[in-house]
Amino acid sequence: MARLRAAVLRLAHGLRAPAERHDLTPSRLTALGVLSAHGPLRVGDLTHGMGFGMPSTSRLVDVLVTAELVGRGPKAASMRGSSGRSSSRSSRSATSS
Repeated sequence: MARLRAAVLRLAHGLRAPAERHDLTPSRLTALGVLSAHGPLRVGDLTHGMGFGMPSTSRLVDVLVTAELVGRGPKAASMRGSSGRSSSRSSRSATSS
């Protein structure tokens, strides 16, 4: 059992290390994954897809925009929010190690 635990911990660290080098927290990775899978989404739709609250998701998108990992699209016709999409930089960050 101890050998299995050690192997799992090494594997977890190996998977986490590339993301940490790019300052990608689990929530940032989740957001990028949802955007990559579903394409451009309004912040409210991203909120639903992630299971987070609207204020948390909005702050998260702001951080990702600042890091140039996502881009904001034009406001929707209803003017109730902007859409987010993953950037080419986020694809490179997620695949580089």
